[in-house]
Amino acid sequence: MEKDRLSLVEDIPVTISVVLGKLKMPLKEVLELDQNQIITLNKYIDEPVDIYVNDKFFGYGEIVVENNRVGIRILSIADEEKVD
Repeated sequence: MEKDRLSLVEDIPVTISVVLGKLKMPLKEVLELDQNQIITLNKYIDEPVDIYVNDKFFGYGEIVVENNRVGIRILSIADEEKVD
């Protein structure tokens, strides 16, 4: 019965987003940004990235390269009660 109800929604498309890091910057500095400048984010290269599904936190992952494309390996999935 539960599986039948789930089959009703399993083809609905969702958006998966990955946040590499964040940074607050004054608008003045944003307006001064130029091509080829580097913006340093708040995470280190070996830190997990945040994964969101439809703007809801889903879990953590790590950046990988597969077939010359960027991908995310899922490291952990958030507990249901911790997801807002």
